[in-house]
Amino acid sequence: MTAGEHPEQRGAPPAGVAPGRARAGRWLGVAIGAALAAWALYMLALGKAFSPAVAPSSWRDLGILWDNAHQFLRQRRYLPGYYFPPPAYLLVSLYGQLGHDLAFRLYLLVQELSLGAGVWAWTRLIGLFERPRAWPAIGAAVLAASFFIHVDMAMSNANAETFALVSLALLFCARPGLSAGAFALSLAIKPYSQTLLLPWMAWRGRWRWVAAVLAWLLLFYVALPSAWFGLRGAAELTGQWLGALAGVGGGEASQHLSIGGGLSVLFGLPENAVQVRMAALGLQLGWLAAVGAFLAPALRRRADGVAAAYEAAALLLVALPLGGHQQPARFIALLPSTLLIAAAAFDARRPAPARLVLAAILAAIGVASWTTPVTPAYFLLTLGLCALALAGLTLARVRAPAPLEATAPPNAAPVVAPAPGV
Repeated sequence: MTAGEHPEQRGAPPAGVAPGRARAGRWLGVAIGAALAAWALYMLALGKAFSPAVAPSSWRDLGILWDNAHQFLRQRRYLPGYYFPPPAYLLVSLYGQLGHDLAFRLYLLVQELSLGAGVWAWTRLIGLFERPRAWPAIGAAVLAASFFIHVDMAMSNANAETFALVSLALLFCARPGLSAGAFALSLAIKPYSQTLLLPWMAWRGRWRWVAAVLAWLLLFYVALPSAWFGLRGAAELTGQWLGALAGVGGGEASQHLSIGGGLSVLFGLPENAVQVRMAALGLQLGWLAAVGAFLAPALRRRADGVAAAYEAAALLLVALPLGGHQQPARFIALLPSTLLIAAAAFDARRPAPARLVLAAILAAIGVASWTTPVTPAYFLLTLGLCALALAGLTLARVRAPAPLEATAPPNAAPVVAPAPGV
């Protein structure tokens, strides 16, 4: 979309919206934008970005990454427990050369900018600003996922950065060079559910993009570690990392951050009890079956535009309730789903009952995530939240109204024509 192509970008209200209501909507948008900016500043202050001195204990996950990277480079062996891939340790070690105090303060700002960039990318992917009530939808979506955003920011983890990289890669995938590099960088930092987007893009015929991602992955996973440790050393370290991942995936190092941990508390049984393991397996298989049913239409036809955005959002949910090392900070990946659900909930063309149900789903996600104590039982709730998000995506997709032919820009991302990205 280029400047001047769309009437909303020239200040005119969307079709069918009275000028008075459009002005009120703009002021509401300003208020919501200001509230989000104030929250961002609060999070920066909470993270001690403006403090005269920052103790190393305040670096949280970034500090742990630096410590692990130092040991990784010195001992030349993979240290299980944090599960970042070898290139992540190399990249974070290079970043730390700025000086840890300065690097930490910059990192807090990068987190905020990453979150904003990721949300902006998804508003473009789903054509949110081509319709009224865009800002209320953004506010509701962010509010629903706010607990997980808060945890990620407070922990100085890397989920906001990977969320932004994946979102921008999807938006600009028609330009495979840089967009594939952004996606590969997200996999080099913290591979998670976004890994599933690679075969999905191949299925959709984005072969140039997939080839470019694989070339970038060779750079991050082979060339970069080999420059440090040699080809054989890099292969051994990658093998150790994959072995550690297999262990945590099988529950060997769960630390109770799993569905099994939650069931163990619920049943009052050890986590390795047969009943707990079978019940956890059943819930996980049920979750995968539900996602498979949601994605089944993709096997019959290759969606474009907003339909493809629904599929990508669902894929980003897949791994959240699985495995033995779940963390609330990772659930920032709910944001694409909450944005799509909120966009549908604020779309006046949809039936009122469907909109009320979608609004109730957003409220349930937000309230439950903030009010439930983070104990091992919390990780049963996370499965429920993912199921709610998937139900919201299903209802929003089924009830999707006809495209806004009159108001859409010629090369729009989602609502009308094939998106420039997904």
